[in-house]
Amino acid sequence: MEFDLSQTPPMPAFYLLASNAIQPRPIAWVSTQGTDGISNLAPFSFFTIACVAPPVLSLTITWRRSSTGLSPEKDTLRNLRETGECVINIVTEPLAGVMNQSCGDYPPEISEISALGIATVPSTQVTPPGVAASPVRFECRLRQLIPLGDGPGSSHVVLLDVIHVHADDAVLSKDMIDPDKLASIGKLGGDGYTSTETRFSLPRPIIGQ
Repeated sequence: MEFDLSQTPPMPAFYLLASNAIQPRPIAWVSTQGTDGISNLAPFSFFTIACVAPPVLSLTITWRRSSTGLSPEKDTLRNLRETGECVINIVTEPLAGVMNQSCGDYPPEISEISALGIATVPSTQVTPPGVAASPVRFECRLRQLIPLGDGPGSSHVVLLDVIHVHADDAVLSKDMIDPDKLASIGKLGGDGYTSTETRFSLPRPIIGQ
């Protein structure tokens, strides 16, 4: 089957095509804090490394679905625009359930952290707290917001400068994060998730030898 996107409305067609095909996707569980002092916590699976030098992470925040009755701008985006700070908490298998609960459409005056009883720890260089049980946390400051589109399905690409990284000793080997010790999860299409339990290695080819 072929899909001509010039003839097909991108919502929901492209969303379903992309989110079902581009998988697994890493999950950024993003904690922010508004100018009112209310902390927000929400997961996003449009997330990756943007650059190493300088260290920059990329996060895409789509508009909230209008049917919720809330503002289309998600709390995470509003807080980032107002304060320029966040923490990206890596989600592991034991955190999957509460992470999923935090993606509900809570009103802005309700903190997911408080509502769900999620334990936090103070950050080192930013105001928003980190999730205490997350073994890897990236403290970030906003570099750039790039708006894309207008209306349902539109989004903001968020570029974040990483200024501090916390890594729990339990996931380290030789003073570096060991992927085999980090039981992170990934997002699939629909309501699907996957673990990183099954792994395999392929050495990079050496051309010209």
